[in-house]
Amino acid sequence: MGWIKTADDYFTGANAKLEHHGVQYIIDTMVEALKRNRERKFTYAEVGYLTRWMETRTPAEVNDLISLVQNGQLEFSGGGWVQPDEGASHYIDLIDQYTLGLRKLNATFGTNCGHPKIGWQLDPFGHSREHGNILAMLGYEALYVARIHHLEQDVRVKEKRLEFNWYPSNENPARKLFTGSLINLYTDPPTFCFDADCVDPPVVANPKFDNYNVDDVINRLKAYVEGFRIGTQPHKHVFMPMGSDFHYQAAEKNFRNMDNLIKVVRNKTDYKIFYSTPACYTKAVQEAGVAWTNKSADDFFPYASGTHSFWTGYFTSKPACKGLIRQSSNIMNTMRIFNAFALPSQRNERNTPEEKFERACGLAQHHDAVPGKVVVEG
Repeated sequence: MGWIKTADDYFTGANAKLEHHGVQYIIDTMVEALKRNRERKFTYAEVGYLTRWMETRTPAEVNDLISLVQNGQLEFSGGGWVQPDEGASHYIDLIDQYTLGLRKLNATFGTNCGHPKIGWQLDPFGHSREHGNILAMLGYEALYVARIHHLEQDVRVKEKRLEFNWYPSNENPARKLFTGSLINLYTDPPTFCFDADCVDPPVVANPKFDNYNVDDVINRLKAYVEGFRIGTQPHKHVFMPMGSDFHYQAAEKNFRNMDNLIKVVRNKTDYKIFYSTPACYTKAVQEAGVAWTNKSADDFFPYASGTHSFWTGYFTSKPACKGLIRQSSNIMNTMRIFNAFALPSQRNERNTPEEKFERACGLAQHHDAVPGKVVVEG
């Protein structure tokens, strides 16, 4: 939730000279775009930003958001306060930040429609079995990742093993978590980025317009699906993430082009193309009759994106920051004990006075925070 700017600045869009994005506008325009077309869907992960949005919007705007969750257009994956780091974080802090995020989702959207089923760890720099173990014990049905060692990724692509059953537990060898490694990190397919930040061509579906490009769109999509994707997986369900970092600030541009893409592909091919979500995709592939391979109780560490690009320095960088995070966690849990013994009247998990501290500790678990990857201005 913070990297080049603070989490608050990323939400408001302040300090645009450093980074020009504002997450509040992503949620604003996403909500309006979903309301225009019942078929459209969107997946959202980090509850820290969502909470900021709900606390600064009108009841009517929040009710619009709730309606989109209830009708299945908006789905939550991950559901923690942040998308946490897995290499430098402590298991207590991981559980705490998931507890905070899931508590907010349950209180706002209920324990049915608003409860995530899918872990969504696309940007952390490697993946630990203990984090996977925690998700399995929390009841998650699957986990999707995007940063595993490039040599392992290459082998899994070649052997069609990007999706597998992960057994992350020693104390319970039967505990498993269906896991998938995305093939193109977490970005749009090449030439299909429709965001305001992108320069790929739009889908011009009306032949009366200049640059009508339906045939070109179909050819590019077929080249991607049949020439790149189908040969890497043991089934015919193709999951195409549409988005990237801070996309959808002008969400209608994204969705309008995806509407046109779906329309022309349906008309010109025999592909069954539609808006979907990670949970729907998981259900489909698990019903595809595939005999999945297994991964035993091992980590996905270290992460290397290239021959000489090992992402390991963050295990020990900024030790004072890492120490402060652990000390803060200990103090927060001591506060909880005292608060529980005090038995304050009218006190529950939704109005606990230590939530301000919980939010700070949760934010520190972000994959750009506790690793020490955040940029310090000046």
